[in-house]
Order: sequence, then C-alpha cells, then structure tokens
Amino acid sequence: MIKGVVFDVDGVLIDTEPYHFSAWRQVLEEYGIRLTPEGYKELSGNPADYLDRMLIDRYNLRVPYGTLARRKRKVVYDLLRKQPLKPKPGVPDVLLNLKNAGLLIGVASATSREQLIMKLKKINILDYLDVIVSEDEVSRSKPNPDIYLRAFTLLGIRPQEAVVVEDTPTGARAGKASGAFVIAIPNQYLDSSLFPFVDCVCDDLYCVESVVRKINTKNE
Repeated sequence: MIKGVVFDVDGVLIDTEPYHFSAWRQVLEEYGIRLTPEGYKELSGNPADYLDRMLIDRYNLRVPYGTLARRKRKVVYDLLRKQPLKPKPGVPDVLLNLKNAGLLIGVASATSREQLIMKLKKINILDYLDVIVSEDEVSRSKPNPDIYLRAFTLLGIRPQEAVVVEDTPTGARAGKASGAFVIAIPNQYLDSSLFPFVDCVCDDLYCVESVVRKINTKNE
C-alpha cells in the first residue's frame, strides 16, 4: 500500500530547467565554452558538484574544484529570485487530490534549503507538504538514495510504501536505490528512452494520481 509520495522539485513541480540551462551556459561562457541545448542534455539532473569536477577535467580548466559549482549556484539563485516561477501542469491540483486521498506528501531536492523554500513559496505549495528535504541535510547527493531515505524516515513510512517522482535519470536512480516505486516524468531536455529502469514513465503529473490509485486498489 502506498502511503506517501515524494517529489523532486526542479523539472517536476516547477519549470526551472531553462534557468539551470541559462546558468550553466553563462558560467561556461566565462571560460570560452559554448553550451548548446543538445549539450545540456548530458548535464541535466546531475548534482552541481559532480558537474563541476566533470567540466573542469573535461576542459582542463585551471581553477580549483568547486569554482564552477559555486558560480552556477549564485547565478541560478539570482535568476530564480528575480523571475516569476511557473508551476508544472497539475500543481497544485494533484497535490491536493493526493492529500485528500490520505497520502503524505514530501519533496526532496538537491538544492540548498534556502533556495528550495524560496521556490516553493513562489508557487504557493508549502501548505500541501508534510516534509521538505534539501541537499543540506544529507551527506551524499543523487544518484545516492540518501535524500529520499531521509524523506521516508521523516514521513514515518517504509520505502516500499512510497512513490518517488523524478524528471532525470540521476534522480530516478536515487529513487530506485531507495527501494521506492519510481515514476519518471522526463523534462524537456530528456527522452523517455533514458528511463528503462523505472517502474513507470508518465507525460505529466496527472498520471501520478492514477498510478498511485491503481497500486492501492490492487493491494486492497
């Protein structure tokens, strides 16, 4: 029986991927590197610290590790703070319907708590959430399962009683490693063929509600 649903935030609840793309493009342009939308597909969904090392090594940049990640975080925070944020279709209707069905709702995002709260406030969904987990609270980033395991612990449920909703392979792998049922809703930079290992691939958030209902009906 599914008792809780934990959502990633960027690309799942909020359409922030264009801002992350713009931030990485701006940072890399400072080093003479041009990032195309096609090239961003490789980066999308990976933790900033991982991309920092990967990009510094790939382009032989003579900067300390952490330089690109710190710069990117500042650029994207400034972009998100200054711009209105657009919730994905289904927010908050799906969250409300899940709550009314007796399910617990959490979010688990590989971003700082300050930035995460700012984004959630902008789309007015804080009241729907039982648990908010940020990267500040775990030692290992996605694709490690730590952030989801913490969310389940705080919700008081077992991984087998949880659904994780993600938009990238990295995040989806974290969900699978946690032992939860994983639904992938690929963002605009990714193809559904990248998710052969998940339990279900959906086009939008409305699908989450129907999938959870089918699982629970089957297990009654």
